[in-house]
Amino acid sequence: MAENDRFEKSLSAGWRTAANYVENENVSLEEISDKLMESLVNSLRKFDGVPGFQAIVAVLETQMGPSLLDGFCALEDIVRDRNGHRHTKIAANVAKSILAGEEKLGSKDKAHLLAENVCLALLRHCFFARVCPRLTTKARFSNHKKLHEWQIGIEHSVQPRIETVSALLVDSPDAYNLKTPRKSTKKVSTSDLLVEVLV
Repeated sequence: MAENDRFEKSLSAGWRTAANYVENENVSLEEISDKLMESLVNSLRKFDGVPGFQAIVAVLETQMGPSLLDGFCALEDIVRDRNGHRHTKIAANVAKSILAGEEKLGSKDKAHLLAENVCLALLRHCFFARVCPRLTTKARFSNHKKLHEWQIGIEHSVQPRIETVSALLVDSPDAYNLKTPRKSTKKVSTSDLLVEVLV
C-alpha cells in the first residue's frame, strides 16, 4: 500500500479535509481552525460523545489527594466497563493528569476542566499525531520547532471555541446536543466572488 493511501486511511473524512487544507499554503489558519472544530464536533457526535464522562468526573471529585492509585484503578474500571471506547480512554488519561496535579484547575470546576482537556486531547490524537509527521517529511515546515509553533498557534486560535464545545459536552456527554461553534471565517457570497474576479 502506498504511503499516501495509508495516510488517507488513518484519517476520517473531516480530519482528512483539514489535512488537505494544511498542505495548501493558500488556506488561512482560520479556515484550518474552522474545519478542525467541525471535525471535532462531528467525531464526538459520531462516537456518542464521551461514554462514562460523568463517572470520570465523580472519580475526580472523590479521589483528589494522596490516594492516586485508587483513582487510577477506578478510571481503568470505567474504561473497561465501556469496552475500551477510545473517547473514554482519552478522557481517563486526561483525568489521570488532573489527579496527578499536572493540570491546573484555576477557576474551572472539574467537569469543565475535564471536557476542555478531552476536546484538546482528541484534536491532538485524531489530527496532529497523524498529520505532523507527514508535514515534516513533505518539508511543509523547515524544522520541528516551526511545526510545533504552528500547532500551538492553531490550538490557541481554537481555544475559545473549544471552551464553547466543552461547556456543551458537560451538559450533554453523549454529544447529542453538540453543535459546531460559529466559524471564524465569513462565508463568501457568489456576488462577492464575482466582484473579486472583475476587479
